[in-house]
This record gives sequence, C-alpha cells and structure tokens, in this order.
Amino acid sequence: MELIKKLISKLPHLFIAVIVRNRECIVKYRLIKDKKIALEYKIKFDLFNKEQLSLEAISYLNSLQKKYRLSYICYYLNLPNQGAIAGCSREDFKKFNIKYNDVYKLFVDNRWSVYTASKNINFVKNYFKDVGIDFIFSPFILIEYFIRREIKEGGMQLFLLFDKDSIALSVYYGKKFLYSNFYREDIEDEESEDIDIANKKIFEFLQYSISNFYEGNFFESSFIEKIILFDNYGVDFALINRIENELFLPVDIKEISIENAMIDLSNMEILV
Repeated sequence: MELIKKLISKLPHLFIAVIVRNRECIVKYRLIKDKKIALEYKIKFDLFNKEQLSLEAISYLNSLQKKYRLSYICYYLNLPNQGAIAGCSREDFKKFNIKYNDVYKLFVDNRWSVYTASKNINFVKNYFKDVGIDFIFSPFILIEYFIRREIKEGGMQLFLLFDKDSIALSVYYGKKFLYSNFYREDIEDEESEDIDIANKKIFEFLQYSISNFYEGNFFESSFIEKIILFDNYGVDFALINRIENELFLPVDIKEISIENAMIDLSNMEILV
C-alpha cells in the first residue's frame, strides 16, 4: 500500500482553488509532481450572472481537467448562513438555536464544529455541476490553519479572515476555539459602494461581534487582548486606525492567500 502511495505521489497532481465573488471568479492552480511545485498560475473571470459559473470559466476548468487526469477543485465557502461553535453535540447546537438536522456539519478534533446551511452545500454542488467539486473549505477551517501556521503566542485573541466582500471572525483563547461570526457584503454594483460606507459596515460588524461575545459568556475570565487580521485582499488602513482608536485593541495584519491555503490543505489531504 505504501509503495502504491509513493508511485502515485510521483504522478502530476493539479490542485485548483476557486474563489467566487459577486461578479468575478478567481482561479489559481498549482501542479505538483513528485511532491514538488512544477507550475503555478492565477486567472480571473468576469461573471455576468452571479448565480452561474460562466461558460468561459467552465471551459477553462474542463481544459485543465482534460490535460491533468489527477485534478482537484476546491472552493472557498463565502456564503451567508454559516459559522462555528464550541462543541460537537446536538445539545451544543441547540444552545445556539441551530437546528442540528438543517445544517451540514464538520467536527474538528471532537472539540468544535463548523457548519453551514445544507442549502449552501447544494448550491455549491449545483454551481460546479459542469466541472465537479472536490473540496469545500469553511473560512473557519482556514482561520484555524493560519493560526497553527502563523501564531506562536497565546492569550485571548480575535482573528479576522478578510476578503473583498466577506469577513470571517473567530475568537480563541490560546489554541481553544470559543466564538465565531461571519459577514458577507452582497453588492450588485461593486463600483457603487463608497469605501467609507464599507468600512463603517465592517466596523459595526466587528463591534457587534465583540459585544455579543462578551454578553454570551463565551470567554473565560479574560478579555480580548488583540486582533489579528489575515488579509487576503488589502484592508483599508483607515479602518484599522478606527478599530485601534475606538475599540482600544491593537491590530496585527498578516498578508495571506486563501487560494494557497486551500491548495496546501487539499495537497495534504491527497498526497501527505
């Protein structure tokens, strides 16, 4: 069995990461051969209908799949109606008024759970029906991945995973998950929203989440010490200044790539 795995690892494997925003589709692929990066490429497709993958994107993905037999498509789940909770039992979900049978769940180390509305999973499968889908990544799983990779110090910390139109928020005490929230901005005309309005909405989301975290008694005799922002898109520094000045919390920005993280995790699942 180990010999077969070694032989398979020498074959070319193509990992394709997809992020879909309102009117754009980001595709990044990485070709792995003999456990080494042989090729990487990134491309953007405009979407005329945000409910459908464009014919151009479908054709491109199909051409990659035809060229590389061992190919895997992974998708960043940036849809509303998702989150994460501490615990894995039916009773844990009940505490948060989440109907256990109405959500798709993933249990992490039997300590905490990520979930999303079942309709989201059905939507994604239908969205990718012409190309297939192999991995769907919750933003909260990616936050956990970035914490393990980037963060050494402990304490009570709030983590933000920032993309163009969505933000995932998690609070940890050391390595222990405590709380989550998710924000998605659905903009019909992406050029129409003023940056100050967007910043105001993000700040209000953050302010509400912190208040909800404290009021919900999720914390353990401690208060949030700092905010760590995993930045996938380019956060506006006016927003950072407001957070630090009004919430009195230091913000540490770490530039990351959601696409690369999904490829890394998919690679670990298939080849490691």
